[in-house]
Amino acid sequence: MMNREEYLQELYARLSNRLPRQELDNVMKYYEEYFDEAGSAREQEIIAELGTPAELAAEIAGRKPTETQYVYEPRPRRRRSAGQIVLLACLSPIWVPLLIAAVAVVFSLIVALFAVAGSIAAAGLGCVLAGIFSIWCGFTAIFSGGIPTLMFFGGAGLFIAALGLLLFLGGVALCGLCGKGTAAFCRMIFGGGNKREVMA
Repeated sequence: MMNREEYLQELYARLSNRLPRQELDNVMKYYEEYFDEAGSAREQEIIAELGTPAELAAEIAGRKPTETQYVYEPRPRRRRSAGQIVLLACLSPIWVPLLIAAVAVVFSLIVALFAVAGSIAAAGLGCVLAGIFSIWCGFTAIFSGGIPTLMFFGGAGLFIAALGLLLFLGGVALCGLCGKGTAAFCRMIFGGGNKREVMA
């Protein structure tokens, strides 16, 4: 079963030689935002709605540049009836504390994830510095301990530095994922936009 990333990658590959660069970027941005607004829960539903990447690419490439514009329009707000407003006001002593608690829990989880990612990156940076220091110690001890000492400290230093680099890059990548997840969550809570195609 194809996921969002695979779908967009195949769509990009099929359109890369059929559209100008700027139009291709606009098309890909449009469908990325379309998937973002739908959310991961509706990912397969959106894929089924759009059809296969080959079908969608053929449809897009078959249009003239002036026929379709990809725009991002604000989502129209739904008006609530007077009864709904009164009901919400009456139930506010129940749902307001629950909402505050839920937001606090989510915020705490986000802070914790960023803290873990930052700690991993900091630990990796520390390992890199420790590895460099170990290599330097090996070179300074070569006169007293000889080549075996250099090989021991140098090998250990290289291993520690490589491990630290992996940890650092992993921590940075995790920070990026946390940032994207936070942005997606905020869009889901506060509302995004409504993307649609406008025919000229």
